[in-house]
Amino acid sequence: MHFYTSNMLRHIAFLKVHKAGSSTMQNIFFRFGLKYNLNVFVPNTGNFLRSRYQIIPLKGNDHYDIIACHTYYKNFRLFNILPSDAVKIGIVREPLSRMISSAYFYRDMSRFPYLVRVPDSKFINNLVNYPERFERKYFSFTRNAMARDFSFPYYQPSDKAHIQKYLNKLNEEILLVLVLERFNESLVLMKRILNWRLTDIIYLASNTHEHEQVFLNETEVANFKMTNFLDFEIYQYFLKVLESKLQQVSKGFNEEVTFFKIVLEKVSFFCTDYHQTERQTLVIEGFDRGDDIIVSETDCKLMQRSEQHFISSLRKNLLRLQR
Repeated sequence: MHFYTSNMLRHIAFLKVHKAGSSTMQNIFFRFGLKYNLNVFVPNTGNFLRSRYQIIPLKGNDHYDIIACHTYYKNFRLFNILPSDAVKIGIVREPLSRMISSAYFYRDMSRFPYLVRVPDSKFINNLVNYPERFERKYFSFTRNAMARDFSFPYYQPSDKAHIQKYLNKLNEEILLVLVLERFNESLVLMKRILNWRLTDIIYLASNTHEHEQVFLNETEVANFKMTNFLDFEIYQYFLKVLESKLQQVSKGFNEEVTFFKIVLEKVSFFCTDYHQTERQTLVIEGFDRGDDIIVSETDCKLMQRSEQHFISSLRKNLLRLQR
């Protein structure tokens, strides 16, 4: 039996397109699934859905409610994991900051060969200035990565009409695309669209992979925009879509965003220092009457749980249900 608030949208496919932001969103969706006893999909191996053979079948006529693991947009329909009424949620980030963050992360943490080969001195500058030497692929983790994850064809800069048509198609098929640079506003908007509660979107800011400061001159920025033109088209398009939606929100939205930021500060302090206080739970009077926010030590640990740990735990639960 699934328990959820009346009219709450709970069949959700979330497209992860970068580390920062998407990992936080994944944690939000994983926790939502646990809270409301939903079937959250994770692949039987790894954390990236590539093959139909990675799907753990559910017993009887049961179905998955949420997918928030790494995959490509085309796989949502190809593998047909969720019910037909499932909504799609995405997130985008300013392309240059996304690339810099990903380049350091995948070089230092994942040791991707093509990034390890780039000289350490002026690492990002070399990657930007000499793509023919270090990054020849049209799509990679640091080149048009958002376009790859949204399953864009191999368009060229001159294919403006085709690019616009594909973006319009995505906008019709995806209920909401959040923007990392407007993250809290995006989350509150998502909460209203999905008819969730404010407590369902609370998160703890995760520590990003630290790296040296990067300086690019105008020519280098222009070079990057040329080789990553699809990601810039995507970002500018969905930023405008989000801004248009934010202009149409109902009364009280800005006040709710402000309240949400205050809640995040209180939750962050509580989850950092709960072991030093006598309080076992944090209670915050809700923005809406009768919707108080209650955060326990268990909630803090779930918000701090890593992607690998969360996926491993969910996978064990799924496999146990199949016995």
